[in-house]
Amino acid sequence: MTKITASNVEETPAAGENWLRLLAHPERTGNKYCQVALLRILPGHKFPNHLHPSSDDVIYILRGRAILKIGGEEMEVSAGELVVAPEGVPHSAFNPTDEDVEMLVFQAPLPKFEFLE
Repeated sequence: MTKITASNVEETPAAGENWLRLLAHPERTGNKYCQVALLRILPGHKFPNHLHPSSDDVIYILRGRAILKIGGEEMEVSAGELVVAPEGVPHSAFNPTDEDVEMLVFQAPLPKFEFLE
């Protein structure tokens, strides 16, 4: 068993000049099939359009508000809401506010990223 405290995981740069804490990953926890990241999108920033050819994203908004684009559909999401980006479907996130957005991103199986912009 591994107990992870987000504040003890180093925050590293993420795409679009955002920040990420990789909470669960085989290198950290020994799990084989998924990863969990705490993604922080800065005010006015975007996490670029990308897809995962063979994994799903389950995105749970912890704090703030963002505009997610999944496939051809755009939706506003706020704290307490969850969205799924299916495998192979392009998706991105934009923070239109003046506060950080924090989201937990669960990905399974382990993702490969293909950035489209």
